[in-house]
Amino acid sequence: MGQPKPLDDMAFYSTEAILNRADEINAYPKYKNFTDKQKTDYQEQSVKAFFDKANASCK
Repeated sequence: MGQPKPLDDMAFYSTEAILNRADEINAYPKYKNFTDKQKTDYQEQSVKAFFDKANASCK
């Protein structure tokens, strides 16, 4: 709405950083026996936990 997006200046949220983190989970030895679905589920849970904490801190 004419304002900069709040996350634009945060490198952690850049497309490149997000894709790098997604690639890293495939390289971690402890996840080598996980299926793609298990890896995706893990990532979804991690993101949800992050947003729950971020939202709670704004109350």
